[in-house]
Amino acid sequence: MKKLNIKVLFILIVILISLCQFINAIEDNNNSNISVILGIDSSGSMKTTDPEYLRKESAKLFIDLLTTGDEIGIIEFSSKINLLSPLKQIKSTKDIIDVKKTLDKLQSGGDTRIDLASEEVLKEFKSSKAPNKVFVLLTDGALDVDGSPVSQKSRKALNKLLNVTLKQMKDENITVFPISLSDKSADLESQKLQNELMTKFAEETKGQYTVAQNATELHKSFVNIINQITDPPEIKPLVKNGYYEFKVDSSVKRINILIYKLPQFKGNITIESPTSHFNKSVKDIISWSKSTNNEIITLLNKPEVGLWKIISGDNIEKLQVIIFVDSDYKISSPEVNGTKQATKKLSVVSFFQKKDTAKAIYKKIPLPDKTKAFIFITQPDNNAFSIPLNKLNDNANYTEFIPKTGGIYKLFSYTTGNIERRSKEINLNILPAPLNEPEIILDHNVYAIGESVRITVIAKDRRITFPEDCLATNIKSEKNSKGSRFLKTKIKDNKIYSKIKLIDTLKPAQYKVVLGYYDINGEIQHKEEIIYVLGKIYLSNNLIDFGVPDKDGNAKASINIISDLDKTRMPVNIEISNIKLNSDIIKASDLRFKYTPEIFTDGAVTNEKLILSLPQKVYNKFKSGLKPKTIEGVLTFNLYNSQNELLSKNDLPFKVVSTGLFAANYFIIILIILFLIGAVIIKNILKTPGEKS
Repeated sequence: MKKLNIKVLFILIVILISLCQFINAIEDNNNSNISVILGIDSSGSMKTTDPEYLRKESAKLFIDLLTTGDEIGIIEFSSKINLLSPLKQIKSTKDIIDVKKTLDKLQSGGDTRIDLASEEVLKEFKSSKAPNKVFVLLTDGALDVDGSPVSQKSRKALNKLLNVTLKQMKDENITVFPISLSDKSADLESQKLQNELMTKFAEETKGQYTVAQNATELHKSFVNIINQITDPPEIKPLVKNGYYEFKVDSSVKRINILIYKLPQFKGNITIESPTSHFNKSVKDIISWSKSTNNEIITLLNKPEVGLWKIISGDNIEKLQVIIFVDSDYKISSPEVNGTKQATKKLSVVSFFQKKDTAKAIYKKIPLPDKTKAFIFITQPDNNAFSIPLNKLNDNANYTEFIPKTGGIYKLFSYTTGNIERRSKEINLNILPAPLNEPEIILDHNVYAIGESVRITVIAKDRRITFPEDCLATNIKSEKNSKGSRFLKTKIKDNKIYSKIKLIDTLKPAQYKVVLGYYDINGEIQHKEEIIYVLGKIYLSNNLIDFGVPDKDGNAKASINIISDLDKTRMPVNIEISNIKLNSDIIKASDLRFKYTPEIFTDGAVTNEKLILSLPQKVYNKFKSGLKPKTIEGVLTFNLYNSQNELLSKNDLPFKVVSTGLFAANYFIIILIILFLIGAVIIKNILKTPGEKS
């Protein structure tokens, strides 16, 4: 019996330990990375400042942009405090819907008790263990206790707010983001007090104060705050063939699409999934809010995996589209190290991350299979290009970048492939280049295999000299680094000229042009310029099928130009140089082809129309006869860059089919046959008995 009791005791201990671990796991899962309380003004002045309750939609948008694991609470304030929604963690789409519904209770009436709202925020945050606590304060006026911001009671409340409550917020590490919804009717003294209070809130807690003049600005203020406090995962939509498209992967739980319309936009917007299309809200699938200036679309409950499209009845370029996703995967914004000066090399690092749901934090992981990472750079002159990120240790994705000139550069990271994400954009202030340093000038930054890289070196100081082998190149790829080779150079008028041909046997890689020179002190120096070679440009068609010409002898086909230059626009010239035809009916010289000689490719399939025109006499000869005819041959396509260098040569078979007399009139012939058969049947039915057939 004693042994049995020991066994029972041991089992109970094991169960107790397991139970404790389970409880701890539950507590861990309740951790939150970000905890936000929205304080929304519902004072009487809001009746004129926001008669359409635009603050409701903006607040709902903000809540939609939070992700699973975040905490949200809502406080309505006027003369008193109304806790619309206590602080709670988002665990599902239903939680978001429930919190958003509480905003429909907003009213307008009473004074502006910002002090009471701030005290309530302190109480609510006591229950949160989140490391990041944020108070978003939306108001249209200054603190007002009894109808006047400048009264003795109001000033006393303001003094307590600034010297007691605000200090407590700082001690609790609460960041305040004040938003003023402009009240043009307020007197100058009230506006001054409001701006001073909002500025003090933001400065003391390391937040940011913004003023919104209208609904669109209010939406953008909330989006800006989300970007600062959570850096949510984004998808970069691409413009393709007159519409936006974006890819949804299986890790996406929910998507928020923000569409800002330019004033001249007149069309309607449609969303297409891989299997359906939508133009309004559909229960449990899509939520759609429409206004004059913007539309907010939420794809609910794990949207369908695949390619989605945003289609417009007007020019798609008149829409600005931002897409946020609730997902466990994202890519971090670029981290830039090095001297922020033109012609100086910078190292750029970005990390792919996965959310640890137990701790509500993102951890660095290697890039998933079939996923590539890039940096998108917009230069001060607005020219933009992408460069690839190579794998590095510690799950880092790395590249080098040399800014050519001083100014503001914009950078963001993005991925393509199985999981497509983009990061928040950062601004990089680059100082001008040193005055006396020689300058290396290239045609551009990103090249296709088949091009030539033209290099020009300008010596800006006559005291700088160059050794005989002053220019060299080496190739760096993800796996290896090839040795340097010296380039042939030509020197004229204190300039050095050279050229590299990117032959077909090369692979996409990062090249370096290394310049050696003697400075004004006679000491050897080295300067680098980076060239990114991202691959080939070619036609992907296996066959050019023109089908059947129309009545004028014109037949259309599509040619698909593939480029590995992802998101980097490059002009490509098309030329058909040779036509081979195996036909006794018409000659190759009878064929006329119409196409756009120069197009731009940007890292995706570029579809171009190719029209085959047959002269009327030739076409009449071609379509004559009872049976359809098929004419086959081969077209030679040459793709050139802007320097008229041949990038690729493609011999593609083509065919065109005539209708033939029978094929053109088969319907009429069938009707005649049916008519004759019907006439015979009717005749037999109407025959009198005994009549011979």
